[in-house]
Amino acid sequence: MIKRLRRLMVFVILLGLLIAQVAQVAQAAPASATVDPTNIYVSNFEGWGTSLVWFANVTGGWSDTNRNALADAVYGSNGLRLNIARYNIGGSQASQQGMRPGGLVRSYLNQNGTYDWTVDANQRWWLSAAISRGANITEAFSNSPPWFMTVSGDTRGASGCGDNLQSSQNNAFAEYLTEVVKHFRDSWGVTFRTLDPLNEPMGTWWCLTGRQEGAHIGRSQQSTLVQLVGEKLVSKGLTGTKVSAADETSPGETIASINAYTTTAKGYVDQINTHTYGGNATDKANVRTLANSLGKRLWMSEIDGSAGTHNHNDISAGMWLAARITEDINYIKPAAWIHWQVIEDEANMVSENQNWGLIHADMAGSSQTYSFTKKYYVMANYSKFIRPGYRIIASGDSRAVTAYDPATSTLVIVLYNNTTSNSSVTYTLTGFTTVNGPATPYRTSASENLAQLSNITITNRQFTATANANSVTTYVITGVSGTGPTPTPGPTTPPATYYRITNRNSGKVADVNGASGTDGATIIQWPWSGGNNQQWQFQDAGGGYFRIINRNSGKCLDVNGASTADGAGIIQWTCGTGTNQQWQWVATGSYFNLKARHSGKCANITGSSLNDGALLEQRTCGTGNSFQWTRQ
Repeated sequence: MIKRLRRLMVFVILLGLLIAQVAQVAQAAPASATVDPTNIYVSNFEGWGTSLVWFANVTGGWSDTNRNALADAVYGSNGLRLNIARYNIGGSQASQQGMRPGGLVRSYLNQNGTYDWTVDANQRWWLSAAISRGANITEAFSNSPPWFMTVSGDTRGASGCGDNLQSSQNNAFAEYLTEVVKHFRDSWGVTFRTLDPLNEPMGTWWCLTGRQEGAHIGRSQQSTLVQLVGEKLVSKGLTGTKVSAADETSPGETIASINAYTTTAKGYVDQINTHTYGGNATDKANVRTLANSLGKRLWMSEIDGSAGTHNHNDISAGMWLAARITEDINYIKPAAWIHWQVIEDEANMVSENQNWGLIHADMAGSSQTYSFTKKYYVMANYSKFIRPGYRIIASGDSRAVTAYDPATSTLVIVLYNNTTSNSSVTYTLTGFTTVNGPATPYRTSASENLAQLSNITITNRQFTATANANSVTTYVITGVSGTGPTPTPGPTTPPATYYRITNRNSGKVADVNGASGTDGATIIQWPWSGGNNQQWQFQDAGGGYFRIINRNSGKCLDVNGASTADGAGIIQWTCGTGTNQQWQWVATGSYFNLKARHSGKCANITGSSLNDGALLEQRTCGTGNSFQWTRQ
């Protein structure tokens, strides 16, 4: 939550971040791009969301007509169709001074140890409104401990911007957070999937001069708190809620915080949350690598920024948002992408000539008026069409986010052009077996708000997309099914893509024993060395199955003798048409099972061994880590 607070306090720090986050790098348009449905960035995209503070604290108290209209615009089927809500567990007392409109979020816990469950009714209204409109994932998070647990006695931060959770209050704070989660489940029927006790805890901007809740909490204390929260969730029987962390301001800070946690604390973290107010593409790729190595779900849990002017129709603000979404999704490859707060205070935006939020509302006055910005319609270009359960796949175009839904045979490409010239790109879809089309475009530009344009005919599984200057266009393509074989490399086709297949339990990769080229060579696990015998190509076999071909030998992953028995060995063999050489890549959380078509059994490391050279076998699919794999 860097937001405007930090700009007022530490100008030099903010200036550096603004250079990174606001400066728009003009993306060059390729002449052509090949969509690769076998290169899956996210196998089961969870969706889009927003945090509810601070706008819910104000607009949740508006008239039924106006607050429902806003909820429809954000979560409704004709609005943004967001499906994730982050609820803020407040820490402030009623007399807290200096807060921005909506920033005073009351603590349920009083200093005398009693709870007042009547406070924060407006934010709870919004949570209920989101759920009633289809929000299927909720997360609780904290910006600050209750005021009486802080060092300063103030939820805005400490004097000098230092640590603001008393070390003696770690257990009490964990108790408070988990009691709130328990009350929501038991009394209000809301089970938060995750609980994040932190928000940008390493930020140096949580000071008494601020206008919002926030607390610096050092990494050692973070680790203690995360472990305590995890333990209390378990001891209270809150099995439906897991810990998320560390919600740092940038991927680099998130990596440093998670790595600083004890092994026990990391064990309680089910989901890594990161913001992207800072960091570059390399940092974003690195936080993905960290999440993969630890076997954690990864969210981009907060971002917004001010680009352009307060003018609601300033398309430059929309282009900033498009660039941010595209880079975050293509490099972090998060399971979900969460906006900070979709509604911002109109008066602040006017006085500071800024363009935070997607909707600007009168949060300081009583008019209950609001206006949609270009950022709102740009967000809709993504959130209305790329839906939960879609696969995020490689598009071959750095300006695009591409998603595929096998269930509805729908392909979506969202393309932005932040230059001053029109451009076009020919998308090749030969990775799919069938592409009927047409492609239906929806464009947001300086003069258009998600305008539906004329359909584009698809010929020979290709179509040309025109990206107007400073615009975002969504192409919805119907009748897309199957994945065809990877084309033979040649002058006009890209080389085949090879992957290493890594076991979650051991961290070792699937390897052809001794780099053998012969039929019957066993498949073992071995530390990654980059050898061709550790690299595999996924070739479509129809019906959602793949042949998995070794780069070194050109032979296929095979269940020995087409056996259907548990413990049958996995080998390589000359590729054929047998279903014992056909495999399904089945998502299980952030990992996958590798399921043989003929037997319905899953690839496993024998005995769940961690040893080099342990054999791969098929076995009745289980939930153990030795059954779980990643493809990188």
